[in-house]
Amino acid sequence: MQPGDAAAEGGQDGGTSPVVDLPTRSAGCGKAATGTGSYVRKGFQIANKPRANFVWVPANYDPNAAYPLLFTLHGTGGVAPGNGRGIEVPAGQNAIIMTPQAISGTWQLGVAGEDVQFWDAMYQDALNTLCINPQRVFVMGFSRGG
Repeated sequence: MQPGDAAAEGGQDGGTSPVVDLPTRSAGCGKAATGTGSYVRKGFQIANKPRANFVWVPANYDPNAAYPLLFTLHGTGGVAPGNGRGIEVPAGQNAIIMTPQAISGTWQLGVAGEDVQFWDAMYQDALNTLCINPQRVFVMGFSRGG
């Protein structure tokens, strides 16, 4: 960080937001994991409902290299995986991609919505089981998922 950067000066809002210094490696770094180069379903139980997240780990996954993490969210009525519009191709072997499934194809986006809990669970699981760079987490979506 250099003087004059927005973060160095206290953020975009003129200094009222705290500067957060995120680590560059997650707790999952160094832990054994298998890259498949295809989507693998991972289940979660949120608010007593089964939820599904599909995780794409590069086939040449290195558990000691911190990867960017990309969440792709489908539009209303959509299904995961496949909602990333083929993002796996340009990502190549250089990112981990997560494509969660909304309940009945519709996201519950309120602050107390079930999808907030789902998001937190998916993100924590990724940080704890895969080598992620928390400074490089991205979200993209389509329609109501965007």
